[in-house]
Amino acid sequence: MSRLLDPSSLDRSDAMQARRVRGVVGQSLAVFAILLAPVGTASAATPPSIEKVVQALTGYFRSLPDFQRRDLLSQQHVVGAL
Repeated sequence: MSRLLDPSSLDRSDAMQARRVRGVVGQSLAVFAILLAPVGTASAATPPSIEKVVQALTGYFRSLPDFQRRDLLSQQHVVGAL
């Protein structure tokens, strides 16, 4: 049996220190969780009205040369519109 597992080599204060460490770690994790809680619950800004979105997109696509109403959109078009 190794010295670490031999009960005669353990002291009562070892068990108390382990409990204290677990308690401090548990309290630290609880405080950390409380501090990070607002990060996950932050509210997003209110989105613009659909009318404003339609106006902005219509203006953008009208400004493109040779763009027809039924043309397919490419990724470049979408990135430019954003």
